[in-house]
Amino acid sequence: MIRFVLPNTMAVMLAVAACDGRPREARGAPPPPVERAARTRPGPARMERSAALARAWAAPRAAEGLSAALGAGSPHELAAAAMDARGVLHAVFAVDGDGDHRPDALEYARLEGDAWSAPRAVTPGMSLADAARVAVDGDGAVHVLWYGHTGTLSARDVPTDLLERVLKDGRWSAPRVLYHEPSRWGMGVRWLAAATDAKGEVQVLYAPQGRGFGHLSLRGRRVSGADYLDHDGNMMAWSTGPARAPLEFAYIGEAVSTQRRAAVNDVFVRAPRRGGGWGPRTEAYYGPARYSHYPQLVMDGRGVRHLFWLEDTDGSVQPEALFHSTSADGERWSAPRDLTPPPLRGGVLFRVAAAPGWDGRIHLLLRHSQPDGSRMGLYSITLRDGGATEVEPLAAPGDLGEGEAHLVRDPVRHRVTAVWRGGDGLYHWASRGE
Repeated sequence: MIRFVLPNTMAVMLAVAACDGRPREARGAPPPPVERAARTRPGPARMERSAALARAWAAPRAAEGLSAALGAGSPHELAAAAMDARGVLHAVFAVDGDGDHRPDALEYARLEGDAWSAPRAVTPGMSLADAARVAVDGDGAVHVLWYGHTGTLSARDVPTDLLERVLKDGRWSAPRVLYHEPSRWGMGVRWLAAATDAKGEVQVLYAPQGRGFGHLSLRGRRVSGADYLDHDGNMMAWSTGPARAPLEFAYIGEAVSTQRRAAVNDVFVRAPRRGGGWGPRTEAYYGPARYSHYPQLVMDGRGVRHLFWLEDTDGSVQPEALFHSTSADGERWSAPRDLTPPPLRGGVLFRVAAAPGWDGRIHLLLRHSQPDGSRMGLYSITLRDGGATEVEPLAAPGDLGEGEAHLVRDPVRHRVTAVWRGGDGLYHWASRGE
């Protein structure tokens, strides 16, 4: 199993005074919950039950040819997915060839119509290919980004470089280094984010050591906007929304200001200024002695921002709840609302993915397990006019395999598509039209 670990800096971060002056419990942040592989392989009857339970979704389909081509010789999982303006889904798969629980190779495939392409190698001969992301610019060029490693004093599984390859007109560019970490110890934060803005440029956030967020703009082979946002954090996620909506991003903050030196896993949002540069960082949620995880930011057609994240509600660090907050201006946020579906209470929520639909809908995917990490399942809920639908399983408990589940918006067919790996070892996908 390929595992992605929270940065070392979070493991030693201590919480101190809150904004209102109340003391906050000082403690280090333990690592996030570790997934466990399904103990049994689900049979055909269970997989059919998963499909039947997904009432609002088309029956999930298995990508048997793609799964076979990726092979069973090395562990692999879905690392990233993005939809282009033509409705083609681009996916990147992370492969752990040497069995050290870190990806060292990437494979690329696309879903066009109902057919997956054969996977193509992106990173041959790498010692590390971590935190991969994919985005498609306004000219149709596919950008694959990842963290790699070159020889330093840091361990070989510690990132030292941000790398990129571009697929344009069926040809791959040579790998190039977009950023090299000057610290001899490498980069401690392994989070990376990429998304396409309204102008068709790919916006990238990465995590250089001790400089706050790094920011780049990409289009084709052009690179611009190499700047730093003077703020530390992780779990960065660009917003999703209507085609012309401006990009903002949400993240989990660490260092905050000279007045308040730490924010252990609190939720922040930041937006670019119209005239250039970045606006102020806004703390959207602060939970005393609690830890927030994996924020997702969605803008609806009215310009209202919807922020979702997974929340530790009992001080255990593991996220048990799905929280939701809204803002009309990105600065003043509503009190958080607990959206956890009743059938999923009492377990662990590993990830949330969010995508806007149409007519004000927002779709969410949740990966859930029992408290011990067993019986992983994949669930969908939909928000509209502030209300949430009942939870709908896409993969019943025990039917979800290892790795990420991704949710993308299809602008051509007016639908959203989910992609995941099942407990049967095959990749699956399903769509929901509106």
